[in-house]
Amino acid sequence: MIRPRRSTSRLSTSLLASSLFYIGCCPAAAQDAALPRLAEIESVAVEDGIDLDVQERYRSEFAPVGYPVGSWRIYPAVNASLGWDNNLFGAQDERTSAGFLQIEPMVAARLSASQLEVALDASGRLARFLNQPQARENAYRLAAFARHDLSASSIEGGVDFEQLVERRESSEFPGGRVAPSTFLRKRAYATFRHQSGRFGGLATVDYTMFNFRDTDALTAAGEPVARIDQDVRDRNTLRGSLRGEFSVGPALALFVQGTGSSIDYRKDAIAPGVPNLGGSEYTVLGGVVLRPTSLFQGSLGAGHVTRKYRSADLRSIGGFAVNADVRYFLTPLVTLSAQASRTIEEAVLQGARGYISNTATLRADYELLRPLLINVRASYQHNDFRSSPRADRIVDLGAGGRYQANRHLGLDMDLSYVSRSVSRDPSASSFDEFRLRVGAAYNF
Repeated sequence: MIRPRRSTSRLSTSLLASSLFYIGCCPAAAQDAALPRLAEIESVAVEDGIDLDVQERYRSEFAPVGYPVGSWRIYPAVNASLGWDNNLFGAQDERTSAGFLQIEPMVAARLSASQLEVALDASGRLARFLNQPQARENAYRLAAFARHDLSASSIEGGVDFEQLVERRESSEFPGGRVAPSTFLRKRAYATFRHQSGRFGGLATVDYTMFNFRDTDALTAAGEPVARIDQDVRDRNTLRGSLRGEFSVGPALALFVQGTGSSIDYRKDAIAPGVPNLGGSEYTVLGGVVLRPTSLFQGSLGAGHVTRKYRSADLRSIGGFAVNADVRYFLTPLVTLSAQASRTIEEAVLQGARGYISNTATLRADYELLRPLLINVRASYQHNDFRSSPRADRIVDLGAGGRYQANRHLGLDMDLSYVSRSVSRDPSASSFDEFRLRVGAAYNF
């Protein structure tokens, strides 16, 4: 999904403080359960509409100050949460529920100059479940980023190293009752942006490596009975993208974007005589960009996506592609956002060439009080498999809030409900899960 962003400028300080405020009082998004997908490609245009968004708005009285170390500024923080999950292993029957404790230490370092910004980040997430050692989760992230601004252009790049926990509703998740599935995602990327008058352009390239850890098949009592080898899912992806924009007016621009990827799997075969899914993917999108106005901001794009495989035994996949992300500023205190996408995803363990993923998400953020933000959200995903009759329908509902008492202390709560319905695949379970989490964060 594509969202406008802003560059280093007179407003970059407020953006940094706002992002640190969000990180400091809420669980680190990069450490939460994740889908094994590539990072999003951002848009060309840089706009100053972030203060219209309730969730991202800069609030100077709550922004962490940090500690100066030479030309750098260091921002340490820690989150601690208690919660309850009513279906730890995503089981259709014989559910296991448990309370949990989650600790998230993090530290960020920033160096900002007139035309240069450098950022270093480290964070982790440790989750432990009462009387359920097989459900424990360990995630972490190390990242470095640098950007240099020129008169009408910017050059940026960075590296990420993450260990993530795969969501159980993921259509790529191993079938059966299994322990958490974790994977390493390593990424290096570089991006060049240029804006001149009505024309803007973006060129980006990234290289991402996925390494899936082996995990355990479990009994109904949660005891390991077999080891699940996930090496066949390991893959490396080299991706490049070019995008051009033309401004029709102050509130509207048109864009065309092309993206190509080369996907290489560590193992050539999933099983004897069954080729793996290495190949290439191409996406062409065209659409409109809505500049920040009193009401709307975002991007709407549609086009075509094609996935081709190296093995002659596998037919290509192609079809309609969608990538949309729009925010509606209903009032200064309410922001509504909507995202939609239609993409091709991997399905190595499911006996398919992949699947078409259709996703739609809605969210509302409300500034009830200056330090108190609440939200509600809903998403629906339909995954239609190729070379397999399987189809998944995933519903994700949630609500939450955060209260920032001062620069140092923040409190937050989150409720979530997930339902996955699997049809025409007896080896994969349909299930639902409810999770409650209450936490506190401290910015030192």
